Amino acid sequence: MSIRFLSQPELRTKFKNKRVCIVGSGPSLASNNFGTVDSYDVVVRVNNYKILDGRTGFKTDVHYSFYGNSIKKY
Repeated sequence: MSIRFLSQPELRTKFKNKRVCIVGSGPSLASNNFGTVDSYDVVVRVNNYKILDGRTGFKTDVHYSFYGNSIKKY
């Protein structure tokens, strides 16, 4: 799998007139109906996401993360 950063023009094109689902990693995500997340045109996953089953979806178009100084690791 190839990983690369998108430019702002690429992002604008990717999101224009699309239904976007931004998915975090909170426990409430597991209460979604099966297929809800994957029904969106674009799925953005944030930070340390986990794909558990159909309720959390399988689709990932964009992975956004910030693992800077705001997260403390022990």
